[in-house]
Amino acid sequence: MGRPAFEAVTPEREISVRAAIERARRELAALDLDVEERVLGDTELPVTIYTARDRAGKVVSRSLGKGPGAQSYASGLFELIEHYYLDWRRRPYDRGEPAFLPVEELAAQPHLARANLVQRLRVGLRGQQLFSARYQPLDGGHPALNGGGPLWFPVFMRDPAYPHHMAPDDQSEFRSYRHFSSGIGTAAGVTTAEALLHAICELVEHDAMSQALAEWYVGHCGDHAERPVRLRRVDPATLSPETAAIFERVRARVDGELWLLDITGTPGIPAYLAGTADPTRPVARTGRGASLLPDYAAQRALTELLQISLSQEQDPETARKQGRTMVERLARWPWMARAARLDLTELAGRLPTVRTPLRASPARAKDVPALLSETLRRLAERDIAVYFRHAKPPDPGGTEPSGEATGGATGSGVVVVDVLAPGLELLDIVRNGLPLPPTGRLAHLLNS
Repeated sequence: MGRPAFEAVTPEREISVRAAIERARRELAALDLDVEERVLGDTELPVTIYTARDRAGKVVSRSLGKGPGAQSYASGLFELIEHYYLDWRRRPYDRGEPAFLPVEELAAQPHLARANLVQRLRVGLRGQQLFSARYQPLDGGHPALNGGGPLWFPVFMRDPAYPHHMAPDDQSEFRSYRHFSSGIGTAAGVTTAEALLHAICELVEHDAMSQALAEWYVGHCGDHAERPVRLRRVDPATLSPETAAIFERVRARVDGELWLLDITGTPGIPAYLAGTADPTRPVARTGRGASLLPDYAAQRALTELLQISLSQEQDPETARKQGRTMVERLARWPWMARAARLDLTELAGRLPTVRTPLRASPARAKDVPALLSETLRRLAERDIAVYFRHAKPPDPGGTEPSGEATGGATGSGVVVVDVLAPGLELLDIVRNGLPLPPTGRLAHLLNS
């Protein structure tokens, strides 16, 4: 397996690895951050660990990078920037936002009818005002749902650290629902289109994993109600040479039997789960990926598994202790506890397993704008509307490869977006030990 050249343009990216790394480092320098770098593994499939500190020495962001060769460095640096901009105070806002809005007004927005967590806030925080930001409908979304209008959404649900830097006038009792907070759907790129594609695919992979968990542990196939419950194990012989090489290298590095499962759900965007069948672990190590490019989705799943494995091996006893704690936290919800463990050996003994080939790539163009357009089309077919806001906007002073403006206030050429797709499911967060009810379209199917 050859390492990607610095000058190569990797899937779902618009510029070379070298240029992407240069842009990321320029952004971090403009933010006046000191960046520490550690590398685990080998040069073929390294795992990068980054920590960013401000001038006072305070940690302001952390990240893990994955991917073949130099791609792992670009991955880690862009995630470091993405995590930095999770803090709502670092984001730009238009006049009149953020604003305190009645929770009833937020929950009554037609676009949030399937956002189960917001609907729960309507009941639990009745009569309270929530600090909220405005998101714009993404062109290509479902017009019958978004109608061209904006979407207001609680800030605390998009900034996991909000309790530590909340708005001064926030009098709401949101802390009781802080486990509803997630930065899933935030991504960085060199163009808005690139960042949007990665953010949406992250939401899709969590939705696919959530559907799989419901199928395996509750027995409901979601939108595939007629499909028999089974494990769809990818035949390694059907992988491309590059993906097969990654598969073999990961298999040689991780403990336990390596599985690559097809967890593609609706809207039919390929999604894969890589995991090891090792019943001795309190919680299975897994990786996921989703993309219209099945090879890339499988590679993301495999390299994420390696990323998690190598990082946990730095302190295996702590990792095991944390795993046991997560499962114990879910003891009152047996199916959630089993889902958190995700014991592939148990699943294989209980469910039929079928061998399946890796899915075929779409025949259409594979450039970023085309992939984004097709992804939005498939979501619209399932009545999923997409909304976004810039966490770090383009800089009006330059142009992107696609013709858009580059960078943000720093002029680095890095863009960060925050994307919402109400209805897509995040139930798989239970694997973090959080007793989360269905968040989207599974809410009416499962007893929460």
